[in-house]
Amino acid sequence: MAEIDGIINAGLCTGCGGCEAICPYNAVTVGEHPDAELKCVNCYLIKKHGIDVPFNSSALIGEDCEDCYACQRICPALNGHPEDEFDNIVKFFSGKSTIEGQDGGVVSQIIESLLEQGFIDCALTVVRDKKWGTKPVIITSPEEVRKVAGTKYTAAPVLSLLRDCIDKYEHIAVVGTPCQAQSAQLFRWEISHNIKLIIGLFCMESFTYEDLCNRFITNVLEVPINTVRKMDFDKGKFVVYTEEMEYRVAIKDIAKYARSPCHHCLDFSSYYADISVGSVGSKPGLSTVIIRNQIGKKYFDLVKGVEVGEADLEFVKKLAGRKHKING
Repeated sequence: MAEIDGIINAGLCTGCGGCEAICPYNAVTVGEHPDAELKCVNCYLIKKHGIDVPFNSSALIGEDCEDCYACQRICPALNGHPEDEFDNIVKFFSGKSTIEGQDGGVVSQIIESLLEQGFIDCALTVVRDKKWGTKPVIITSPEEVRKVAGTKYTAAPVLSLLRDCIDKYEHIAVVGTPCQAQSAQLFRWEISHNIKLIIGLFCMESFTYEDLCNRFITNVLEVPINTVRKMDFDKGKFVVYTEEMEYRVAIKDIAKYARSPCHHCLDFSSYYADISVGSVGSKPGLSTVIIRNQIGKKYFDLVKGVEVGEADLEFVKKLAGRKHKING
């Protein structure tokens, strides 16, 4: 059995989309496969925390696979986790932009500013609909940025779009979770230097649409999903906001709905990104920013419209340590 088969069979596939992009035979699709247990032995139902969780946001390897194992070169689950996810900090600070985003709007400002100035040609990110369904998207103009602002907690295979991007664009930015940032970094090392900037997001866990939006928010909280305007993690709680109410749930109560690979992840702050961004460690309405290498510093120094200030690194480390303790 190939290593990649073992990853999928063990429920460790992160669904990042890198394997779909790199496969020379177009044999891999990544996404939610509602009836995957009927299609492929590599996707199946698991039981965790007493809840039947369909592990269906993963790679599905088809019959066209020729066992070249290119996918293994960029698989974050095979590459492992950093021993110390804070040993590559170049700069650490809080940031605030004029764009209304999840917190300080820094990610949106970075992408918008770099597109406006022509330093990047496109960005890979995620867009959501009114019912919080998500899909990967390629944005190529500053005008598109504000339409995709804000954090989405359901997984989408962002890197699956890299194949088309690399053929069309020379200066690509990628925005993603820690596993997606890691795969993008491997892709840049192994395949293409067209990936110029990787922006990683702080992440405790992510969810399938079915588990978060239908099973938890709609059925457990009894909140119609189309009334939700924002989701967030705040002070040890998962928070769902509507226009009239906010619903706060202990992280332990929402964590059991997370995707299987998230329970094994030991990277909270996107170690492999050039720039990492989250809310933890900064005051409300601000983003916490970690510049992790000279590539990140180069591009952030080109960005216009971000006001910087102080942030609390120890608080970020505390939450990362909590994730390590739970998943380690």
